[in-house]
Amino acid sequence: MKNNKGQCKKLSSYMSKNPVRSHLPFSAAESLPGVIIKGICTDQNVGRDVFASAPFRVFNNYLLAHIYSGQGRLQLANGKEYHLPTGCTVFLTPGTANRYGSIPGDEPYYEDYAYFDGSLIADMLNSNLLAPGIGFIGTPRRLQALATILNRGTPDAAWRAGLELQSILLDSYQNRTDRSQHSQSLQLLFHSLQASPESWWSIREMADFCNLSESQFRRTFLAETGMLPKNYVERNKLEAAARQLVETTRTIDEIALSLGYRDRYHFSKRFKNFFDIPPVEYRKKNRSQNDAG
Repeated sequence: MKNNKGQCKKLSSYMSKNPVRSHLPFSAAESLPGVIIKGICTDQNVGRDVFASAPFRVFNNYLLAHIYSGQGRLQLANGKEYHLPTGCTVFLTPGTANRYGSIPGDEPYYEDYAYFDGSLIADMLNSNLLAPGIGFIGTPRRLQALATILNRGTPDAAWRAGLELQSILLDSYQNRTDRSQHSQSLQLLFHSLQASPESWWSIREMADFCNLSESQFRRTFLAETGMLPKNYVERNKLEAAARQLVETTRTIDEIALSLGYRDRYHFSKRFKNFFDIPPVEYRKKNRSQNDAG
């Protein structure tokens, strides 16, 4: 990470002391009417295990944070906790008590964030164009790009930055809505995969099931599961096979055919690649453990 000369105004004491860029302040006269950007901080490193010790805090302005690397956790005053995956945003309104930080035992995460004010943001919220909470814009660092616009120092910089901030907010919320809808489709797909482990679903078939293009489906599936679709399908089969090996008396041939493998040799090879042990030995080992228990 590059060391930058400026120091960002800290929003709470638990944030790291890594050098970051700061962009403060911008007057209302220089800003897009209804959108006043108070500051942008980039390259913020939130260290290990800070969630447990992070205090609740309340911001006087709107806050948009973008986690571009790593993952974390958010908790609101009502006790609800939320997972913060890579690529997500956190949009908080003034007065919202919250705390968030890296997951215990996990690597630190990195974020850019902006704090801002303005009547246009309130209007967008009242019109249901936005909603506070967790959104998604992926890993491209759009708040960093926003800071670059402001750094130009041109007469129109603050206006352009205000327009870009609106775009980021709208995209984040729209992607959040889309991901929620896609998540429901994926849950139905997961149920179908579990119900028919003998089937070899193609990418096209799974994408059609979720009413997505193949490229959309791959991105959505990977974001939801952390796995490629084909790998997920085979993992589902092999985990079903492992259960059958321990819980039934079916032969290796019967299990292989029931899960769509062409023969026991193909199945045994795939099983060993996944579990690091042949199916015959897996059955013997796990049945012995069950008998001993």
